[in-house]
Amino acid sequence: MHETPNRILTPEPIETKQFHNANDAWEHVNKIYTSSISFLRSKFQAVLSHQSGHQRYRAFYPEIRITTTTYDQIDSRLSFGHVPGPGRYSITVTRPDLFKNYLT
Repeated sequence: MHETPNRILTPEPIETKQFHNANDAWEHVNKIYTSSISFLRSKFQAVLSHQSGHQRYRAFYPEIRITTTTYDQIDSRLSFGHVPGPGRYSITVTRPDLFKNYLT
């Protein structure tokens, strides 16, 4: 468990990594998501069973970041989005298990 300067408890930080393989990237995203959800569930259970006082808890959705340097044609069959041109883009992912086929 990690405590922020504002005394908010969060899961231990998981380092960001760079990937060139979509499956490896998805595994890492899923690891971050699972860690955050497990942390919140355990803290929620502790509050419900009165094992925790007036502590604040926070966890985060994993973030995917990409950098692209090219212009590509938009594939209209892809329903979840596209990037319009070169740049850096990011998005948070909820329930990565639901998007595995799309992300990999």
